[in-house]
Amino acid sequence: MNSDSFYTHESVSDRVEAIHSLSGEIMYLIKGTEKALLVDTSVGVPGLRELVNSLTELPLTVWITHGHVDHAMGAFFFRDSELFMNHADDTVFAVQSASEVRRGYLGGSVRENPERWVNAELCPAIPANSFQDLCDGEILDLGGIHAEAYSLPGHTPGMMVVLIPEERILIT
Repeated sequence: MNSDSFYTHESVSDRVEAIHSLSGEIMYLIKGTEKALLVDTSVGVPGLRELVNSLTELPLTVWITHGHVDHAMGAFFFRDSELFMNHADDTVFAVQSASEVRRGYLGGSVRENPERWVNAELCPAIPANSFQDLCDGEILDLGGIHAEAYSLPGHTPGMMVVLIPEERILIT
């Protein structure tokens, strides 16, 4: 990965992009003919929105799989989109939003030039009530491709997985 950018991407298929961060997360951008869905938003280092915008011009919805620092804290960059997270993770999200938690995570997970990223400007955390509730069985029609959300509590109380049936992909 290029140390000048926190995010890179690779195509999984014609309709699915995997977005990798230097801290190890993988986010997914699913592109239909009418809409796009971003699954997770990483820790909040700038650059994710610009990368997503370079990959699609479609109206965007964002699903957060759970409220941990490495999946949900970049939601600020997408507050003009429809944002969803299971409300069972509101408390988890609130605790993980703290700046010291986010910087601690970056310090322990980034292997390439960690001091640069630990001291990087992070986006502000948004309130947990900024999200619409992502419910078990939710189906989003993106146009020719669908995303389905299913509850899988354990890792967190509100943990969700995303099935893309047309691609035979399960995002966990």
